[in-house]
Amino acid sequence: MAIPMAEKSNLERRILSILDPTVRRAGSSRGLLVAAAAMVLCIAVPLSTVRAEDSKSSQIKEAVKVEKDVTPPAIVKKVEPKYPPDMKEQKIEDSVKMRIVVSKEGKVIDVQPLSTSANQAFLKAAEDALVQWEFQPGRKAGQPVSVIADVEINFRLQ
Repeated sequence: MAIPMAEKSNLERRILSILDPTVRRAGSSRGLLVAAAAMVLCIAVPLSTVRAEDSKSSQIKEAVKVEKDVTPPAIVKKVEPKYPPDMKEQKIEDSVKMRIVVSKEGKVIDVQPLSTSANQAFLKAAEDALVQWEFQPGRKAGQPVSVIADVEINFRLQ
């Protein structure tokens, strides 16, 4: 036995009734419709974020190191790191080595510290700056590729 609500004509009639502003009803069907739409958005938006993350993670996995057949990415925009106030106040200097992945689009999509002994404040400041850098992407056989590069950031007091 079929459920009456599942029949196309009955379902269409119900939807039109819900959307009809001239129909008076005791309940709040429009409110229910708005709530349902909000729930759909709550599901759809995170899914699009997951797809972007999947693309990012696949570019990280496909990233190549600069070798003879790979042209390195060229810096287009370089943001200097902010000196951590506590370190500046204590007159502490340091250098940190970071490994970055530059995407096919020239964006930094991954940053990993290579300096394990570096102060966390310097590592954080370096990462915050590096994610803002922009590049002309690296190339392999004339095509843009994601590239792994190592960068050293020096924190020196003037």
